[in-house]
Amino acid sequence: MGKILVTGASGHIGHATVRALLQRRPAADIVGLVRNPGKAGDLAGLGIELRQGDYMDRPSLDAALAGIERVMLTSAHAFTHRNTAHGNVIDAAVAADVKSAAFMSIIRNSRVCYYRRGGP
Repeated sequence: MGKILVTGASGHIGHATVRALLQRRPAADIVGLVRNPGKAGDLAGLGIELRQGDYMDRPSLDAALAGIERVMLTSAHAFTHRNTAHGNVIDAAVAADVKSAAFMSIIRNSRVCYYRRGGP
């Protein structure tokens, strides 16, 4: 299986997602997207590859998604332009030919939405 990129890996939800994935996958299969790699040093210490990127910086997302097969997109903060931020990640994933993506909403009673290229 290919690499899984978890966005917001230095935040609460992203960090917890990476930790949960480590129970099922080797660290070499997991990539954490972070704005500041210094805030995710514990993940790097576990063998997680960290890639620097920002939801609002599309070129950084294009670089971060290179070679990624799956994306777990954690929602941006409520005080940001979430639609643009999430759209940038999704557009970069499409451009990188990512095979599938899951999105976790910030809304209470959140749902995880899942997309797979080519159908179910």
